[in-house]
Formats: sequence, structure tokens, C-alpha cells
Amino acid sequence: MPGRLGVKETLQSIYAHLVGAEGQAQAKIIQFCTPTSFFGILYIDSVRMDLSNQTLLVDAAYVPFHTGADMTPLVAVLAARRDDAVGIKMKEDEVAFWKHLLPGFAERCRQWQHKPTCEYKVAGCIPISTDPSKRYMCTCGYGVFPTNYLKDLKQSKDLLKHAVRVALPVIFASPINTDDPASLPSPSPPAKPKAQAPVDTPEPRLVDLGAKEGTCWECGAERHEKGGVLDRCGGCKMARYCSEVCQKKDWKKGHRQLCPQLKED
Repeated sequence: MPGRLGVKETLQSIYAHLVGAEGQAQAKIIQFCTPTSFFGILYIDSVRMDLSNQTLLVDAAYVPFHTGADMTPLVAVLAARRDDAVGIKMKEDEVAFWKHLLPGFAERCRQWQHKPTCEYKVAGCIPISTDPSKRYMCTCGYGVFPTNYLKDLKQSKDLLKHAVRVALPVIFASPINTDDPASLPSPSPPAKPKAQAPVDTPEPRLVDLGAKEGTCWECGAERHEKGGVLDRCGGCKMARYCSEVCQKKDWKKGHRQLCPQLKED
């Protein structure tokens, strides 16, 4: 398929492998390859909530390859977990998209500074090159990771010296469609809905947290039921409640999953 659609399908495959959905083998190590070579391996540490965009992202260490690289220092580390990895094969036009995207995915979670000798500055472009024999990402962020990152992976310290942290988002369809509507297939007539018993629709948990500021996260009250300021969640220190009853309700509705994500690292 065209490269830009391949990127979307690859991201879907990554998330499917991560949770074992759609009949995919569950894995946290993803090899990016073409029919003839590898161009990178993704070691997934966790899935995080992207609160600013109300979606999810994969937090991972990425080892970029190119055919001209000396992989001798990495051979033992990569071989140790090869059986736990799955491969995603791409055509060359999709690979070109990934080589443009991955530097941006590294910038999304960057906690380091580009060096004066940064390969991007020397080349004057990002990526550095899309030639299979040349480097496409700079090395400025290699080895910069939080404490205990990939703690369950043996030899992770040796691996991370050759990796950069990336944040891979979920990509949604664009509302802008440049295709000619006349060339698109006609939609099938809608099926008649079957009568169903009414069900309670759960409250969406991904909401604008700014709109909750200064109010009870469950009922919206601005004062505690006993008077005074609202109670603060002891875990995330962000959520506010007017009573213990409201706090327990919000916890059951989903704050138990949201609370750890709101804690500061």
C-alpha cells in the first residue's frame, strides 16, 4: 500500500502486538525491516496517556540501523532477546516516511540538548539521509533515559547506549480529503437498527482537565460539603473532591487508572 497508509497500518500493528489483539503475537520488541534488511528495532517500555491530545502513545527506546553501521558492539545484546521480537516488513516508500517521522517522535519526549556537532546541523536537513547506507537520526539523545527504563530487559544498559527515546502516537484519519468524491465507492445503504435494551453509557474518562480546575471532579461542586476548600487526591495531588463519597465514585469510574498517569515523574 502507499507509504503514508503503511505507516498507519504499522502503528496499528505495533499496538496490536503490544496487547496481543487481532490474533497477533504479544511482543514488546518490534523489528522494522524491508524485504532485504533491518533499519531499526523498537523496545517498548510502556504505554502512556497523552493527556494534551486525549489519546495514547507508546514510550519506547529505538535503535536506528543503516547498512553502513558497525553493529559489532550490539550483536550480543540484540541476539539475547531475538526470540521475543516480531518483525514488521515495509516497502521502501513506507521506510522513507518512517525516516522522516522518527526524528519528530524523538523530539516529542526530548530531555536532552542537541550538541554543536549534531549530525542534523552538519547535514543541514532532517532526516540526515534516506539512503539505506547512511545514518538518518542524530546521536545526540543516545543513552538519555529515565532511571529503571526497560528494567525488565537484560543488558538494557548496554542497549540504551545505542538507542534514543521516542514517543509513538496513534494516528487518526484526517478530516481533509483531497480525493475526488466521484471516484469513491458509494456507501452501502444503512442497515435497519435492531431493537436493543437501553444501556448505561459510561462517562468518557479522557476529558479536559483544565475544565475541572477548582471543582469537585465528580459532581462539580466548588466548596467542600463541610465548608472550606476541596480535598486533594493523595496520589496525583491534582484531583479535587467535595466529599469522601464523591472521591470513591470517581475512583471507581476510572480515576484509579488515571491517577498514576498524573503523578510527576
